[in-house]
Amino acid sequence: MKKTIIGIVGACWITSAGIQSTLWVSPTGSGAAFSSQSPGSLYDVRAKVRTFNAGQTGDIVVNLKGGTYALDSAFVLRTADGGSNGYRVIYQAAAGETPVVSGGRSLSGWSLFDNTKNIWRANAGVSLRTRQLYVAGKRAQRARGPDDPSGFTKTATGYTTTDTSLRHFANIADMEIVGYTDWKCYRCGIASISGNAITMKEPCWTNTQAHAGWPMNNPKWIENAYELLDAPGEWYLDRSAGYLYYKPRSGEIMTSVDAVVAVAETLLIAQGTISTPVSSVDFRGITFSHGTWLKPNTNRGFPEMQATYQWGNEGKAPANVIMVATHNVNFDRCVFTHLGGAGLSFEEGSSDNSVTGCLFSDISANGIHIGAVDADPAAGAEVRQNIISNNYITAIGAEYTSAVGIFVGYTDSTVIAHNEIVNLPYTGISCGWGWSNSNNAAKNNKIHHNLIKNVMLTLIDGGAIYTLSAQHGTEVSYNYIQNVGSNNGLYPDEGSSYMQWHHNVVSQAPRWLHMWTGTVSQDTVENNWHDTQNQLTNGTNCVVRNNPLISGGAWPQEALDVMAGAGLEAAYQDIRPTSVTGPALHGAAATFPIYTMRTRGAMLDVRVYMDAPMRSIQLIDASGRTSARQSGAGELRIAESRLGAGIRFFLARDAGGRMAALPLLVW
Repeated sequence: MKKTIIGIVGACWITSAGIQSTLWVSPTGSGAAFSSQSPGSLYDVRAKVRTFNAGQTGDIVVNLKGGTYALDSAFVLRTADGGSNGYRVIYQAAAGETPVVSGGRSLSGWSLFDNTKNIWRANAGVSLRTRQLYVAGKRAQRARGPDDPSGFTKTATGYTTTDTSLRHFANIADMEIVGYTDWKCYRCGIASISGNAITMKEPCWTNTQAHAGWPMNNPKWIENAYELLDAPGEWYLDRSAGYLYYKPRSGEIMTSVDAVVAVAETLLIAQGTISTPVSSVDFRGITFSHGTWLKPNTNRGFPEMQATYQWGNEGKAPANVIMVATHNVNFDRCVFTHLGGAGLSFEEGSSDNSVTGCLFSDISANGIHIGAVDADPAAGAEVRQNIISNNYITAIGAEYTSAVGIFVGYTDSTVIAHNEIVNLPYTGISCGWGWSNSNNAAKNNKIHHNLIKNVMLTLIDGGAIYTLSAQHGTEVSYNYIQNVGSNNGLYPDEGSSYMQWHHNVVSQAPRWLHMWTGTVSQDTVENNWHDTQNQLTNGTNCVVRNNPLISGGAWPQEALDVMAGAGLEAAYQDIRPTSVTGPALHGAAATFPIYTMRTRGAMLDVRVYMDAPMRSIQLIDASGRTSARQSGAGELRIAESRLGAGIRFFLARDAGGRMAALPLLVW
């Protein structure tokens, strides 16, 4: 399959002193030679490794040649597949190549179906089940209606509506209603429409009403119907007829376009046990792509609780790459992109693992998920001493906007350091669970030197860094938070206790600290810098002191040092993408604070905030035409603007009118 995939190249892999064996695989490999000239298959090499890894005398290196490894089933590693005697089993990209482990399937044979509307279709077969389509390397949007449709009234079983067209849609049982309630993103299917009454699928609907005060309310939008297919980049799968319909974006040639549907729910799983974990395995320079998650298509839907956990014992949105009971398993310079679940998870019994220098982009649910939500795990099931460092995480929550960049449950000594988390609809880092200040398995977690910017762009009641429950010995320090679209920079929520918050910089957040309830206790918040007076400090026996308010951008040198030291370290600067899915800002963002809000595709709601010293700001298109202007301090808002490549923001800094340009890149 031909695919457009992001890869991280140019890495030099360092192995331990001795290599026992080097094996080679390729997407078309076969046979038992496993040489560079005659590589084997990815599935077969696993069996080959098992023949001599029990008594290793050096590392076993499996080189993956470039290309797409289209999975027939998940690639599963068990206890017998790990390293031994202090040596490792290493799956790595061959030098200068980009191997892609894909759960996708190519679609071809497109033909023009509706010339007036420019809708094309391909025969996908009646067995295809998916929630994701990628065209020319970009996620396409399932056909959907407008935001906040009028005329809906909630009932015990769903809604009534004044929209008389819905009852005439061809495949009503495929339709899905999306709802936002504060920090929640609900997705629930329609069972039937009779007259003006919409009956929702069960048990999804009941579960969406389970949280008193925060149920699913009126629709944010309706999606997944052919009749809603009206915007470029939208698609619809008619499952009963087996046709997938698509309205191309500008420049897409459907007779030759690269189109991929995600079909596999799990790409890679390391499945150890508490007593016999999978150990000493490395993954280096591999791209994991085109996974899906199909449970929301069912009657169970997606009844949000928080951070993709769901009501009704539905669990969380699972990752497409899953580690269960793993020790000393490392991901180095890998790419997780175009995924319909979460990116990567470390589940019960996983300890001493690491994720370093990886790119997480365009993922439906959480980026990285560490640990579980069992406050008192069984002996050996604890999740301990995992390190998440120097990763670039962006465009998370592409489908489930309640997702977070990095989620940490009840864990011990997790380190989250030097990551860059950019352009998220909700929280950047979430650590802890349970809403209680009673002692639990969470402790000694360290969140430091992270750069978190342009988060909380869609939902509310979250933060750049968010915590829950008692966590003795946990520290949040030396992080740089920049541009929080709504709510909070630092958010110790219910029960967040016995924690240290210090030497963080919070810039352009509506509220820099949100300690709103007395169940937060015994926390110390000191030596942080912020540029807004808005804060809540209602904790019990908490110390909040020496947190200077900075005006006019006059950050002291110590704060500037925190800003400079946050985010990717020098050895990992190269993983920062020059283009990512969704809006991105490049330039002197510390000088020119900008928020971006994503709506539909290239439809952006852009808000630009100016500090008092700035003289003016203009939005100028590629032809030099000024489309919006604001003078003095305040806000410039360009609502629902179609922004194309080449549009730039110009900001004047001084009375002399000298300009500095900051490009806004839109894909």
